[in-house]
Amino acid sequence: MPPRPDLVRTGEPTVQRGPSGQTAWMKAAVTQHQYATVVALSGELDAHTAGRLRSLLAEQLLAGPGNLVIDLSGLSFIDSAGLGVLIAADKGMRRAGTQLVLAAPRPPVDKVLRLTGLSTVLTTAPTVDEALGLLVPDPPKLSPHAAQFPDGRPRT
Repeated sequence: MPPRPDLVRTGEPTVQRGPSGQTAWMKAAVTQHQYATVVALSGELDAHTAGRLRSLLAEQLLAGPGNLVIDLSGLSFIDSAGLGVLIAADKGMRRAGTQLVLAAPRPPVDKVLRLTGLSTVLTTAPTVDEALGLLVPDPPKLSPHAAQFPDGRPRT
């Protein structure tokens, strides 16, 4: 199932009005990289916007196997509902045999991740580039004999 354009590609913020009348918004931009899909979030990830992110991440998972980096550098706030989405996404990725890496959390979001202990459970990286680096597959291991000719002489 391809990602829905209204959630992914338009760049328009997801705006929801909470029960208190406050407006909560979140924007998500998706880009493909060689070893992962990067979902860059901005705004607030809370009870009013978590459902949209849950749908977006589910669509990414259904689109095919692949690693996922969630760029938190534009996120100014996260609550327990947002944390629940990240935990569920991590579980889904592990079941699919792929990895989720959280990248570049700003200080308020990083503080919540540390206080809840999730920074030790979820893989995090200080930048998107470092997160992508964590997902690069290791080069194939050469057998010790690959550096030798069949008669045992070393290849130079």
